[in-house]
Amino acid sequence: MSKHLNQWLRTLCLLCACTVLMGSMALAEHPPAKEDFYLHINGEWQDSHEIPADQMMIGGFGDLDIEGTKKQIALFNEALTQGRDAQQDGIGKMLAFYRMANDYGKRDELGLTPIAPYMTMIADAKDIPALCDAAWGIFPITNTFVTAYVMPDMKDSTKNALYFDTGNVTLPDKQYYDDSNPTGQMLMGLLTQGYAQMFALAGQTAEEAAGSAAQALEIEKRIAASLPSAEERSVITSMYNPRPFAEFDASLEKIDLVTLLEKIGAKAPEQVVVSWPAYYEALNALLTEENLPALKSYMLAQLLMQTSGSLNTQMLEISNQFQQAMTGVTTSKPLEEYAFYLASTYFSPEAGDLYVSKYFSAAAREDVIGMVRDLIDEYKRRIAALDWMSEDTRTQAAKKLDTMMLKIGYPDSYPDRTAAYQFTGYEHGGNLITNQVAIVNSMLSFMLGRIDQPVDKTEWDIPPQVVNAFYNPLHNEIVFPAAI
Repeated sequence: MSKHLNQWLRTLCLLCACTVLMGSMALAEHPPAKEDFYLHINGEWQDSHEIPADQMMIGGFGDLDIEGTKKQIALFNEALTQGRDAQQDGIGKMLAFYRMANDYGKRDELGLTPIAPYMTMIADAKDIPALCDAAWGIFPITNTFVTAYVMPDMKDSTKNALYFDTGNVTLPDKQYYDDSNPTGQMLMGLLTQGYAQMFALAGQTAEEAAGSAAQALEIEKRIAASLPSAEERSVITSMYNPRPFAEFDASLEKIDLVTLLEKIGAKAPEQVVVSWPAYYEALNALLTEENLPALKSYMLAQLLMQTSGSLNTQMLEISNQFQQAMTGVTTSKPLEEYAFYLASTYFSPEAGDLYVSKYFSAAAREDVIGMVRDLIDEYKRRIAALDWMSEDTRTQAAKKLDTMMLKIGYPDSYPDRTAAYQFTGYEHGGNLITNQVAIVNSMLSFMLGRIDQPVDKTEWDIPPQVVNAFYNPLHNEIVFPAAI
């Protein structure tokens, strides 16, 4: 047995010993396992831990995530004091964007001005074709009727495919738009209130804002009725519906997909994958001139809600109040943390680069790779000794282990998704929204260039600073980021 596996097992034994010790401590105060197994095991920990006011849960992963966030914010601020944001590489652009996001004085001064052109697009739409043009105009910062993305084809994971998913609603599941659902009634009331507050900040009177909020919610309810439930989404095969592009485009009575793709810099492929065809059938009935006023309210509500984190503190607070009601969180996070999340979301590879340079060395990475390889070797040895498994099955299992890709710590290189993006500061007329649009356009160009192209299986789906770990069956890979 190698030194790596010995280290792994010693650590595991230590953790088990700690668990037994904690369990024995809990026996005196909590019921025996046969009476309440949950409290028997977890009671001591539960009594000694409190969920932070700005978190919706606590646990091992949560603790790591909180600590990792603190470390990353400190790294960002340290790099700013060193003038790192002056460099025009990926990390420099990220830090310049973070500095802008963290300037809440300037954000409050600008108010909703950064999204004024997009509000005008919606307000000026005189018919459904014009409204669809407005939807494509706000596409880089707001999803409304159509969601599109590129990922490996689920029936042929060697190539990328263009997927069309459903439209956007704010509540997390269609059940909450059901009037008979008590939780849904509460959430819809809070959502309507939040929309009305945002509409008022956008310049509407109190009466107009209340009417617009009611209209927006009504459209969301109609959209939600045509969406798959969480259970239906979990059946992956039901979400895979390949269609010839021309056929799918022709089935959409009011939406011109060719124009949409042209606006975001893509050519129409031969085939697309439609996640839920029933949604697009319902969309045809929804996009009518009769519904135009309500559809405009819905689009404006989505624009305001989805950009609230990039505008002034009033908009951010309205959004936070709604999110807190949904999650049970009782207080907002520090403003600096929201700025960090915004920057690290748009620049996740660059944030990962900064993180691993400080917290995960190449030597540490090789050590963990060695541990994982030893575990795989041990797994193969045990499979080979299984007498209940046929020889052919053992051979296939060994082959799967031999070809398994190990993504440990961090990737060898990152695709430069923001190569075409140049940061524009406040002094040159830029703001968070203009920069986000430029970043997303750069990312869209990168993503759409991959349609029907081979999948690069060396790429990572998550950055190294994220607390997570998983097996991806599409690629036969283990992903174990540095932060875990």
